[in-house]
Amino acid sequence: MLLFAPAAFAQGQPGSKKAEGPVISLGGGIAQTTSTYLKDSAFFGNGPRLTGNVFIPVFKPAPALSLGLDVAGSYTWLKADNSLSFVQKNYRLTEGAISPSAPEGVKNSRAFSFSAGPQLQWSAGRFFISPGIRLGYTNVSRGGFSIGDSITPSSAFDRKRYITFFSVDETAAGGLTVAPQLKAGLRIGRHLSLWAGAEYVSGPAITTTSTYWQPLGEPVDGAYNYGQYVEGKAITRSVESKLSSFGLQGGIAFHLPGGKTRDGGVEKPLLQSTEQQPVPSQQKDPQRKQTATAPVILSPDRHMTASLHNGHLFFHYIPSDFPQSGMKLIIWKIQEGRRIKVLEDTWLNGWNGAVKGEQLKADKSGVSRYEAQLTAFYHPAAGIKSTNKSIFLAASVPVYENNGNSNIAAFNIQNNCTVDHAFSLDSTKCIGGDTIRVYGHANILPNSAGVTSAIITFDPVFLETTTNTQVTPVNIQPANPFTVTTNSTSFSFDVVGDMCNKQLRVFYDFSYQCPTLSVPAHIPCADTISLPCCICTYCDDPANMNIVTGAQSFTLVNTGEAAISQQFTVTPKNITKVTAQIVYIGESNIDPACRDCAKDESAVYHFTGSNQAQWNGGGQINGAPSPAKIIQWDCNNQGDLALNMHIALPGLAQLDCCRRDIRICIRYTFTDKDCKTCERLVCYEGTQIPKH
Repeated sequence: MLLFAPAAFAQGQPGSKKAEGPVISLGGGIAQTTSTYLKDSAFFGNGPRLTGNVFIPVFKPAPALSLGLDVAGSYTWLKADNSLSFVQKNYRLTEGAISPSAPEGVKNSRAFSFSAGPQLQWSAGRFFISPGIRLGYTNVSRGGFSIGDSITPSSAFDRKRYITFFSVDETAAGGLTVAPQLKAGLRIGRHLSLWAGAEYVSGPAITTTSTYWQPLGEPVDGAYNYGQYVEGKAITRSVESKLSSFGLQGGIAFHLPGGKTRDGGVEKPLLQSTEQQPVPSQQKDPQRKQTATAPVILSPDRHMTASLHNGHLFFHYIPSDFPQSGMKLIIWKIQEGRRIKVLEDTWLNGWNGAVKGEQLKADKSGVSRYEAQLTAFYHPAAGIKSTNKSIFLAASVPVYENNGNSNIAAFNIQNNCTVDHAFSLDSTKCIGGDTIRVYGHANILPNSAGVTSAIITFDPVFLETTTNTQVTPVNIQPANPFTVTTNSTSFSFDVVGDMCNKQLRVFYDFSYQCPTLSVPAHIPCADTISLPCCICTYCDDPANMNIVTGAQSFTLVNTGEAAISQQFTVTPKNITKVTAQIVYIGESNIDPACRDCAKDESAVYHFTGSNQAQWNGGGQINGAPSPAKIIQWDCNNQGDLALNMHIALPGLAQLDCCRRDIRICIRYTFTDKDCKTCERLVCYEGTQIPKH
């Protein structure tokens, strides 16, 4: 479905001395969602897509073969029209008809993607074929909407009621997308081509929150009455599903001219004179310039500049937007108003922000002040020794703002009082509803300052990083703030809300008091933990076991026996065992003259005779044992299940005026391949009459 333009292509004429130039492609097509849940239950359906991309040739290993970089963008509409048909199919009224509508209109999803990746093209005359793969980012969004209708009661004493059968919250998601693709095309002119292609897209995970109306009780022939709808309840669930799709598209491409080449080799700059020019032995192709940002050291109001942890001083910074940047760090000590350089270090291939803590020494005056600055630089031969060849081929050379220099950030180190600590978020537990308890421990590490206790204070709010939403912790134990020592101190807190498979960023302050200083030291810190999905029971989640109760019947075979049939649909896992247990018997009072002995009193209201199960119209499976209150069928199937059972009834005199009304309830259990068992309770009513 999503959402990348097919890679563009470049085609040179046979024997041409022109290098291939960039190719601009425009087109469109259809995206077909292959994620079953998103398509059929969350209504991210098929839809049209517009695409555009630029192909930049890089290398031509053979006359008929080209390799280049494809940069693509696309915009797609994901239709939600099937949401109305979903409601029409699943909600029927016994006393009339339901005509669902969306008051605010059905909201279609929109998706924008940007991606880039390598593309290979093989050509034969005017025909060409090109495989490729791209990586990129996709953003998907959709507004919330609801579908409902006013249902009319069968009784004049009831009021007309509006029922919202289905609603979905506003949805927004983004993430990495991978898109392998294959296309073919035909040159129709010197600068024009027609192309068609297909691609499979694996996109980001999308979390949808939907609310369904659950009528009371079971349907009759697939329909509910007015009372069942009015007494029903709304059920809300959030499901995360990965977006994937298959797309077909086509369009037109415009081929821009390139520079001249020598013998079909790499493109060279045009000479301005016919005089012979000296050529350096290591001549490089001209490269365009690209503006790049300087790094930024986070200031204290962004939670920290530097912190000591596990013997290392960590700087927290935002790197340059040019990913191949090297990094230089300079630290000055501020003493008597002067800067004294105490550390300068360089990393050619990026930096993790860590400096060994012992490299910074404070004097005995107490608190020492330091300043730090980062500088980003470009070094194409990074990591290469004993060779002058560059292994990094960049399409552009960065020109850094502010000469690549970051801001100058200040921080303090307290002499003989640099106390480190350990802080760990260990585990999580669902404790009911949508409440999650997070457990952890903390302690201060041995230090030369003689500090044996410290204070941890949690921030008033944490951050759920998946959607960048603030979360307020509750029930913090011990009470916030709390003391930690060199021994491990356990703590816990609760968070409430939809946190299914999300990341929680916990902010806290670590403070301690040195004996020689009047002002306590404060180190703002943070840690992250993944949160679980909290569903009350295994059976509440249709992704675990989805049991749909179908048609049922109660038929009198003879005076002493009833036949019961029951239909189920069970997905998505194979079921290894099905049981049926008689759990309730109710019967009407009858005249004593109508009472009679049964043929076998010990079998009355027990399963008897032949009791069979049939999966998907296949072979019959016999249930055992019989007679018994409970019978069992062993199997390894999922899908449509038909159960046919027989129950022995009490005796009844053979008088035409005799009758007995009977109500029987059966508990059905279904055990899946993961040894998880879910159940359904179904009741049946019938009348026993003499059969001569």
